[in-house]
This record gives sequence, structure tokens and C-alpha cells, in this order.
Amino acid sequence: MNTENKTPKIVLVTGGSRGIGKSIALHAAARGLGVILTYNAHAEQGVAVADEINGNGERAVALKLDSANIEALTDFTEQVLQVLRKEWGRENLDYLVNNAGIAQRMPIKDTTEAIFDDLVNVNFKGVFFLTQKVIPMIADGGQIINISSGLARFAFPGVAVYGALKSAYFAQPSLIESGLPDVGYFASRLNSSANYLSDLLSKYTGKSTHEHIHLKLVDKAKSLLWSTENSISEIAYDLGFEHPSHFTKVFKSKTGLSPREFRNLN
Repeated sequence: MNTENKTPKIVLVTGGSRGIGKSIALHAAARGLGVILTYNAHAEQGVAVADEINGNGERAVALKLDSANIEALTDFTEQVLQVLRKEWGRENLDYLVNNAGIAQRMPIKDTTEAIFDDLVNVNFKGVFFLTQKVIPMIADGGQIINISSGLARFAFPGVAVYGALKSAYFAQPSLIESGLPDVGYFASRLNSSANYLSDLLSKYTGKSTHEHIHLKLVDKAKSLLWSTENSISEIAYDLGFEHPSHFTKVFKSKTGLSPREFRNLN
């Protein structure tokens, strides 16, 4: 990784031409970030978002990306590198936001293998392999943010495949009612004893189960701080912390920054 960071920081937002992705791109630019956003079928929408950002005095570039075309990802990342060099004089970026996705509202009985494969390629396989390609381009201290869906936690007719794929990549249930997960919780899910799981993780990772839980919670917290306007307290409660002060202490111990300081970085 290139460790030299120049201002502004730069974010790559997939599916940034409309909906949530467009909102992320516009808000990131408003905070002073350089933006590379992607579109697929509708170039005019992607260009319009980039033009709006550029018209406000910030900098954005729109690129075409078909997330389902895995073979084209190498060429896409080369395009990203060329844009970085041309527009910002950099060889890396700071954030990747995996937002692009498609939903096919269709009952299970009517879902063909071709439809299933399209959903898998865009919502899961494409996300995975794009991330794989982009990781070497992310500057030290950068972040990867994956946008999920409420359908990873609940469902209604016609969205079974889409919801399953969102859950497969990063299920994020609220922990408000259940509280912070502990070693016993994960051990029971794995049909193991708490002591065995702790010993196994310590042996092969050098970290205790408690440390792994805190690291995962901090990763989720970073995503929420970046992608929502929820208060620090709301995020703390959503992650299962009984007291926001405990959340702040854990977050700072892992990042060196308070949640508020992390949010204000950009």
C-alpha cells in the first residue's frame, strides 16, 4: 500500500448514480471528499451526479461498472487508477463503498437458475471480487464499507434470494435487546464450549474471543458512523452497549479516536 495521503481523501462508491449510492456520493462530496462513482445501464444518471458535485465546487468522476462481469473488473480497476492519477495525482484511494446491487421481486417457485445467478453475481460474487481487486489500492488507514439491507433480517414474498444474499455477505442484526454478544453466545452457535473456542482462537490468531468481538463491533460502528447520521448514543445502543461511554472507551481503545473524532475526520 502507498502510505502517502494527500487531501482530499477519495471514496469509490459503486451504484452511485441513484438511490442510496447517490446520497452517499453527494454527502461525501459535501464533506470535501473526492468521489469516484459508478453506474451500469444509465450513463446519464451517473454523469448527472458527477456534474452536480463538480458544479458545487467539489470533484467527482463517473465510471461504468457491471458488477456481474467479473472478467471486466481488472480493466475497471485500471480505469480507477488512471482517474486517480489524472484527477488527484494519487495512486490510491481511501474508501470503498460497496453499494451497487439489484433486486428481483419474484416468488421462489418462479425463480430460474439464470435469475438466481444474476442476483448472486451482482450482490455477492461481484462485491467480493471487486473488493479483492481494490484492496491493494486502499491507503493505509482506509475503510471498506458494505451497504446491507433490512431484508437481511426480515423478508416478504418475492425477495427470498435477494435477502439471503444480503445476509450472506454481512448480516447486521440490532443488538439492542440481546446486548453485547459474549463468548458463550458464539460457542453455542458453533456447538462448542466457550473454553474450547477461546483456546482455539487464541492459538491460531493470537487474540482472545473478547478481542475479536470488540474488533467486529468497532468495524460495524465505523460503518454506521460513516453511512448514517445516527447519534453516538443511538449507535452504541444499536450495537448492544448498555452505556454509550463504554462504547466510546472500546472504540477509542481500538482506533485511537473517539467515535465523534472518527466521524469528524471527513
